[in-house]
Amino acid sequence: MDEKLKVISATKADAERVFKLSNDDEVRRNSINTKKIEWHSHLEWFSKAIESSDCAYFIAEYDGEFCGQIRFNLENGEWVTSISVANSFRGRHIGSAILKSAISKLPSKRIIAYVKSRNAASLKMFSSCGFSVRSELLIGGEPYKLLKYGK
Repeated sequence: MDEKLKVISATKADAERVFKLSNDDEVRRNSINTKKIEWHSHLEWFSKAIESSDCAYFIAEYDGEFCGQIRFNLENGEWVTSISVANSFRGRHIGSAILKSAISKLPSKRIIAYVKSRNAASLKMFSSCGFSVRSELLIGGEPYKLLKYGK
């Protein structure tokens, strides 16, 4: 699988496919902000994200087909990650491969993720990549697990 997977830096040309994936029903359901995203606000946000030195933004392609995106925002010395996998690739362990590849591109391995407690697939994926639960918290009244990479 790894030979066919490419994880590369996102560019402005990726805005539309990231927008479509970001508005996927399952992606919205598992995001902190569950509301649909408007195109104009996405374009503004996406442009800032890919140009920021505090953001590492990657898109993933499998055998030339867009299969996901992963973003790391630098906050207080730690990378906060968010990952989305395209519907047609879910359940195929592609998320783990994307996450591992993207982590290898970061200058620091201090990484955290916030995952909804009910999102068993994401919790399993992060665990398989070396993340462990460090605490539980409520965000917007919903239970989340704070995951940290490594020890």
